[in-house]
Amino acid sequence: MSSEVRKKNDNSQQEAALKAYNDIKHLEQRLASMLESGEAATPSRVSFGFTVLSCVAHGNYERALSELEHVGVGFEDYALFAVRTHRHIEHAKSLVAAIRIKHMIGKSPHINKSKQKELSDKIADHFLDLKRTIVMVEKIQKNVRAEDLSSTLLFVKTVFYALAIVILFSGAIYAYEYLEINPETLFSFELPY
Repeated sequence: MSSEVRKKNDNSQQEAALKAYNDIKHLEQRLASMLESGEAATPSRVSFGFTVLSCVAHGNYERALSELEHVGVGFEDYALFAVRTHRHIEHAKSLVAAIRIKHMIGKSPHINKSKQKELSDKIADHFLDLKRTIVMVEKIQKNVRAEDLSSTLLFVKTVFYALAIVILFSGAIYAYEYLEINPETLFSFELPY
């Protein structure tokens, strides 16, 4: 029974490692195609998550950490953004550091094959966890922007309705004065002959 459980665990770890490897290869191919086409020159088209993941895939850990440090640029006006993303960003930084350390240890010639495989499986798990963490940060960014847009729309609607009420009220006052209607004649119940 224990060998079956071990085989299932090995299969699931191999599948996770293969998925992470495919994700890394996909990122490398996408980055190469973007560099060839010149798309990477426009930073608005590339999300910070793609940049972080591709930097980790290429082994450029310092740039990945730098991107994680500057993830809040442009969101300084949103106090809740920093509060909501702080623990996700710190977790992502620790994952990048863990991937770097495990990658350096795995390259050591003193490590046997089984330990290298175990390290590569851990790296794949960390990479998938990093990907999920970055997706969470990007969702928070979208939510903050949506909340800002909804509060702006609420403000615009409030101003519009307030102006409409002021205009209608001033129009009613003008109509009373222009038509020489006073409240006594307006609300009297006497019918004209």
